[in-house]
Amino acid sequence: MKKIRFGIKIAYIITLVLLLAISSFLVFDVLRKNKKILILAKENRKYLELLSQINIEKDKAQEIIDFLDSSRE
Repeated sequence: MKKIRFGIKIAYIITLVLLLAISSFLVFDVLRKNKKILILAKENRKYLELLSQINIEKDKAQEIIDFLDSSRE
């Protein structure tokens, strides 16, 4: 009877250790993926800033073209 209880305790401890290992792996995997997502978001932000600067320059250039066209008339 004592051997069975001891075996159940060992099985319980092994199960807890396995669950802890699996959950730790899943947490670290999610953290690693989140880090990649943050890096991509920072890169996308840089590209969006560049695109907004290009659009501002495009608008300025269009204003200059419109001014030159109006001055010719």
